Amino acid sequence: ARRDLCGGRREIVVPTATIRFVAMYGMPLFFVFSGFVIQYNYRQLFVARGYARAACEFAAARAARLFPLYFLLLLMAVAADDFPSRVYNHGALGIKILAYYGTLTQTWWYIVFDGKSIIDWLFSLSWSISTEMFFYAAFVVVIPLLLSIRRPRQSIAVAVS
Repeated sequence: ARRDLCGGRREIVVPTATIRFVAMYGMPLFFVFSGFVIQYNYRQLFVARGYARAACEFAAARAARLFPLYFLLLLMAVAADDFPSRVYNHGALGIKILAYYGTLTQTWWYIVFDGKSIIDWLFSLSWSISTEMFFYAAFVVVIPLLLSIRRPRQSIAVAVS
């Protein structure tokens, strides 16, 4: 702790309410802002090229950005968490779990293996990357609808539906 001019301790106090607010609204807010940025950056790609080509380019760009570091950290988590020995006596459970983690779909469904949520089996921090991948997939599905919006009233109708 730092000392102030009078020799007393000066500490930085972060109220619990602030921490709860950030924890509760931080990631959802990040996903909302990310959605606007993704739409702003990739809208023209979907306008200029065919849907299939644009979707492939979008997927390749997102995968190139996320997968290298994610797979490195996943391998580290497998080793650090001693995952192979934890699933050794569970048949093909390890392969099932790694299939979800390898495709980044571990948070797309609520899955329980041996009484534990799939997120609690391995690398629990990866939930946000998995959720981000879900929204990337949803964007590819929704972008034709977004591109069809021409007037403000249409955007309201799309938002309500």
